[in-house]
Amino acid sequence: MSATPDEFPRHPNAVVDRGAFYIGWQPRMPAALARVIRPLVITLVVLLVGLSAGVASTLRSGPPGVFEFGVVRDLDGVFYATPLPTLRLRDPVGGGAVSYYVVGAGKRGIPDELRALAGQRVRFRGTLIHQGGATMVELTEPASLTPSGPPPPGLERPAPQTVGERELVGELVDTKCFFGVMRPGLGKVHRGCAIRCLSGGVPPGLLLRHRSVDGERELGTVVMLVGEDGAPLELDPRWAALTIRARGTLESHGGIPVLRTRALELEPSS
Repeated sequence: MSATPDEFPRHPNAVVDRGAFYIGWQPRMPAALARVIRPLVITLVVLLVGLSAGVASTLRSGPPGVFEFGVVRDLDGVFYATPLPTLRLRDPVGGGAVSYYVVGAGKRGIPDELRALAGQRVRFRGTLIHQGGATMVELTEPASLTPSGPPPPGLERPAPQTVGERELVGELVDTKCFFGVMRPGLGKVHRGCAIRCLSGGVPPGLLLRHRSVDGERELGTVVMLVGEDGAPLELDPRWAALTIRARGTLESHGGIPVLRTRALELEPSS
């Protein structure tokens, strides 16, 4: 006489068939499980969408900037190393002369080869970054850097205008990302990137927040930070995205604010 399955002892880990067992590769889920799982999945999706929207609404992207990624231009002008690395060149649009801040490729400031050419006419290939009235150029192809003779007339830098002694409070940013390379290029979400950029020699800036005249919009102005003597400012890159207080002499360089920084400290609230 043959034994039936019910006569064998049941293993303690055996699954009892109640008509609701489901394996992921099966084409259909049992109706009993589907009635439970479907509303849970819908609820989780709604919660995730709402959470994502809430987080996104709290992020500050900053003023719109433009990074001409993939567009490499031939640039020819006079390079000045202090107080900020600057290329003075003919205005390609309106005539006269314009000034572009200069940074290296990636998360780096200018290379030593360019710094050694201060006061000389140079040529190189780079990519523009611009926001508002400020323009920066990335030395995208370092191998293209070549000296090209003495400075031609008409490319002298205008003398800076001294505004006076100031004490300013704002967010420490790396200006390359803030001007348009990253979005957002400020705030805690961008802090890791900003720390590496500042460590690599990208010029630091102080983001001052203020309201528009009608009070309806939050605006931001970046003050470029340099040392009191015009040399690159020494600071702790880990202060990126935190609130700092800077004291020094404020100057206007062609309409761009520059602070010759005498003292820098981290605000307690940070």
